[in-house]
Amino acid sequence: MKPNQNPTYEDLEKLILKLKSENKQNQLLAHYDLLLKASEDMITIHDTNGKCLYYSGPTCYDIAPEDMLGKMPSDLFEEAVSNALVEVFNRVKSSGKSETIELNFEWAGQKRWFSEYIYPLKDADGKVIEIVKVCKDINERKVAEQEVQKQNLTLLESERSYRDVVETSSDLISTVDSKGKILFINHASKKFYGLKPEECLGRFVFDFICPEDTAYTRAKFIEWQHSKINNFHFENKQISVLGDVLETEWKVNIQRNGKKINKITAIIRDITEQNTVQQKLIKANKRREQFLNFFELSPNIMVIADPNGAFIETNPATRKLLGYSREEITGKPFIDFVHPDDQQDTLDEVEKRFKKSSSTNFENRYRHKNNVYVLLSWDASYNNEEGTIYATARDITNERRIESELIEAKEQAEESDRLKSAFLSNMSHEIRTPMNGILGFSDLLKTPNLSGKEQKQYISIIEKSGKRMLNILNDIVSFSKIESGLMEVNIQEANINDQIDFVFSFFKPEIEGKGLRFLIKKPLVEKEAFIQSDAEKIYGILTNLVKNALKFTKEGTIELGYTLRNLRGLSELLFYVKDSGIGIPKDRQLPIFDRFIQADIAGEMAYQGAGLGLSISKAYVELLGGKIWVESQEGKGSIFYFTLPYLTKPKQNL
Repeated sequence: MKPNQNPTYEDLEKLILKLKSENKQNQLLAHYDLLLKASEDMITIHDTNGKCLYYSGPTCYDIAPEDMLGKMPSDLFEEAVSNALVEVFNRVKSSGKSETIELNFEWAGQKRWFSEYIYPLKDADGKVIEIVKVCKDINERKVAEQEVQKQNLTLLESERSYRDVVETSSDLISTVDSKGKILFINHASKKFYGLKPEECLGRFVFDFICPEDTAYTRAKFIEWQHSKINNFHFENKQISVLGDVLETEWKVNIQRNGKKINKITAIIRDITEQNTVQQKLIKANKRREQFLNFFELSPNIMVIADPNGAFIETNPATRKLLGYSREEITGKPFIDFVHPDDQQDTLDEVEKRFKKSSSTNFENRYRHKNNVYVLLSWDASYNNEEGTIYATARDITNERRIESELIEAKEQAEESDRLKSAFLSNMSHEIRTPMNGILGFSDLLKTPNLSGKEQKQYISIIEKSGKRMLNILNDIVSFSKIESGLMEVNIQEANINDQIDFVFSFFKPEIEGKGLRFLIKKPLVEKEAFIQSDAEKIYGILTNLVKNALKFTKEGTIELGYTLRNLRGLSELLFYVKDSGIGIPKDRQLPIFDRFIQADIAGEMAYQGAGLGLSISKAYVELLGGKIWVESQEGKGSIFYFTLPYLTKPKQNL
């Protein structure tokens, strides 16, 4: 124990609140009280008759704490000491004011001095309900005081005899004359007054007294002149040169030469915190009640866990949000409720708190009693002194889901807007190009003296431009019907081989004119090539895929064909269009069938097209009960696949 250290508010508050927690009305109170700091002084709490109810801090009496509990002063001390303590207890109980008493008695074979600071603890009505006693070992200081009193030395001789003890004291020790002029002062002057000892010499103690206490202190000096008593005790407020106000306790010893005062020695202690303990304890009790209300009524999870991670206490919101009763969760390790994938991260966060004793915020998934996991956002801290984890959490499951949905919707909307903008820009170009061709060459036909060859050439260009514009308009109409859900399916008998032959004949001149080879594959004989489907849509799918292959292939081969396969007992036709073109990057293979996507492929804006062909083909395939996909490698070409049910007989509601 540090004998000269003042008890702080936190010291006393811890003991009072800890005592209150042991009535076990609510075990949670004990954990809240442990948040207060420990005291280095011996502090005991007594009932109004003097019986010891609680003990804290290192004992000054060389007696085990458990042997002090429930004992009266007469059980612990010799009669004179016991009577003195009981007398002070009774005065404090009656007056409601604190007192200090110094006792000298033999303990453990040695005569020692102790200072007992005794003050009342009152309830809200001002009634004294308990008495707090702070014991400090003042033997060294008392010996020094007695040494000064016994020796009638000059100031210089006195300084030499007790300077080492005095200068190391945390109390202010000063010698003054009968007028209050400072003759000696120890180094505590810097703490009390903000001045070095040599700066205080020659000044009057009244210079450092608060104005409201100056007259009172001067009256004390006058009282001493006419008194025969040599030891006095009183309190006042002092002020430093910086304006700091301290509440102080004075213990004065007067040395006289006959009736004349020779010198006055004062030991001054800072009791600012001691004088505010009672008020702060009342406030602490109110804070405790507020905490309890908050704990019980909070809509968020609040838990306390021991150093091993087991739940000590949970509030009602915890049990409501997770579905467990108090018995089902108390004493269970919290990690047992954490999702397996989140357990290591959670343990890492807790380990950080053990090392740093600071708060942290993290998220994890907790198992509800119905085995559904909820996402919780935690704030947790570790109390190093007691080894306890305090944590609060709120359920953010819906919050995260909504955030995710909003982000996804935002991204989809942004992507849709971006693609529409790209589509409109490309569509403007696609329509304007053939229109310019039609108008431009129509005007050229008006030129006089045109040769027949020139007329045929201009008319051919006008026809091609018209067909190109018609294809664009057809795609837009088809896309509009698909988007609005008005696209109809006309199921009838269709010859797959005839479809392949027609597409081959239609595109062969254009493909071979580009220097490419065009191959087809028809494995079914004529009678097996008839299926129930929509011939126009099959033609639309095939032509879109072949046009796409032609557009992105500069050399090599384009192959069109199909095979018949059986999957899980169902027969289907697998069509394909294979090319040796530029290929498609992997990250674009899935979205290539989305609407407007061709207009968005970086670096490919030079290729003609509205970017609707593959989107329309995908819609047609799905309307006919099939699937479509692509396999591609950049620089080596692509293969577009789609399937159709192999239905040879009419089927209702296809």
